[in-house]
Amino acid sequence: MLERPVILCEILLSLMLCAVAAHTEDSLLKTTRFDEFSKHWFDMLKSKGCYSKEHLCFIKDPSDPKRVIAEYREIKRIMEKRVKKTASETVPYVGVLKYYVITYRARGDSKEAASKGKFKITDQSITTEIFYYKNGAWVY
Repeated sequence: MLERPVILCEILLSLMLCAVAAHTEDSLLKTTRFDEFSKHWFDMLKSKGCYSKEHLCFIKDPSDPKRVIAEYREIKRIMEKRVKKTASETVPYVGVLKYYVITYRARGDSKEAASKGKFKITDQSITTEIFYYKNGAWVY
């Protein structure tokens, strides 16, 4: 008869520990401003990388060197954003960003023609990036 209350207590304790861990992770996101950092990171990717139709990258077509490929990537969904405490005093936290990326390509006889071409999905991937927190700021 005592077995059921013990099992119930173990289940409740597990749920409480999960709730504490989730709360701690949420507070770390706020305390370290990782939300702000990750927004800035994605904005920087979009403005400086090939992460929008306005910022295309161009490469020679390997199957036909006279042609050009225009390429850009789109971040479709952020799958994970979290902060973990480390055992290090100099780097007390690491931040993890995991997101879904779709790559689009179009071909043409010139950069202009490729940029105006019909873009097709050529790749879909998941990117995981790890950043560290040092001296009160996130480092990339």
